[in-house]
Amino acid sequence: MKLRECTDADLETLFEHQAHPEVKALAEHPGRERDAFYLHMKTKVLGYPGNTFLVIDVDGAVAGNVCAWHQDGKLWVGYLLGREWWGRGLASRAVAEMLAVHLKERPAYADVAKANLPSQRVLEKNGFVRIGERDDGFDYELK
Repeated sequence: MKLRECTDADLETLFEHQAHPEVKALAEHPGRERDAFYLHMKTKVLGYPGNTFLVIDVDGAVAGNVCAWHQDGKLWVGYLLGREWWGRGLASRAVAEMLAVHLKERPAYADVAKANLPSQRVLEKNGFVRIGERDDGFDYELK
């Protein structure tokens, strides 16, 4: 597994990952339609200075992504794996590498759906501590 910059050629696979019904259900996020996804990626993610967006590459295949962005004065961390890549420890390893190599700023924050126990475990393995609860999820902080 390695982290690398995202290219235009990666976008279709990343779109398919976020559109998968099981991914959307676990993340409790509706995903985006194709045109909206591409627009969002080009203007709000890849085209926005200060964002970190890295592809999780496994032997040349796009397994998912890890990302960080500033919102409301806080640094937020996120990640998403394609359904076929779940259960291999990739998210934990990718978040660890991003935090160690590509993202030194602290504190960092993340939120996760209550039902998404694997994602909660990824955050906790990487030193995030649960700091709050909402109706739909939990908030985490890494100091």
